[in-house]
Amino acid sequence: MVTREKAKYELVQDVTKGDLVSAYVVAPFDKGLEVLQEGDYRLISSQENSRLRIQEGYQAYISQMGNWVSEDAIYVPNKGKFLTKVSHIARNAREATQAHRNGEDFYLNENQVEECLADCVELTSESVPTNRFGENEITIYAFGEHTEDYGKLLREYGIKEMPVWLAGIRDKPFARKVWFVRLGDNYRSDLHCGIRVLYGDDDRVRGVRHNSGEAANFCEHSDEEKRAGIREAQKISAGEKTVPYTRKNINSYLDIVHGVRKGNLPNSKLEELIEFLEKLKQ
Repeated sequence: MVTREKAKYELVQDVTKGDLVSAYVVAPFDKGLEVLQEGDYRLISSQENSRLRIQEGYQAYISQMGNWVSEDAIYVPNKGKFLTKVSHIARNAREATQAHRNGEDFYLNENQVEECLADCVELTSESVPTNRFGENEITIYAFGEHTEDYGKLLREYGIKEMPVWLAGIRDKPFARKVWFVRLGDNYRSDLHCGIRVLYGDDDRVRGVRHNSGEAANFCEHSDEEKRAGIREAQKISAGEKTVPYTRKNINSYLDIVHGVRKGNLPNSKLEELIEFLEKLKQ
């Protein structure tokens, strides 16, 4: 049964082409993440977000509107400020959102800090020139293989730098969720690592999942696909054993594993993987 509260948070799928589709929810972080997960989406990473901005173009909604991404920024006394792919905020979305609603930070314990520091890059507040993305540790860590192409996209639209916004260090370690700012604000595209407003009703929580197949694929197939289908049918009729999974199956289950490991998906999603592996044993 859909509650009135959940019903008001709409899942909007706006990126539908290619092997990675994306949707967003306008809601407080915890509620938006819940709606995404119920729709089999996981929280988008900065790397995936940059890739889809490149794919969709400057005028697309994903480029013109910012959103939360899967990375956290952590602030550790006597050590520094770091960008990490390990998100304890996503793993504890309700607790973190409520902390911000109460005007407090989401604090980390020692074990959580160590886990984050094992997969991170140190942050500085210096703006990163878009023609030097490929030389900067922060942009390389955030955007991965799309780093230089994303810098090129920004330059094409007059954006010369990416400011990195940070909070101050306190007496206890804490985490802030990273906001991937829209393109074009004062000819900039910021990476905001210091916001404490997870409770915002008008903020966007964006997710991704692997495309299960575009509609055209169900209507018409290429000659090569038809020949492949004939060959597969011949194998079956000859009694040959076929592989019981596809590349899309593997990508989908890898998404689940990575999503659970980083805290972007609940542990219950592993049941799907277990069921898949059980079928392989048969």
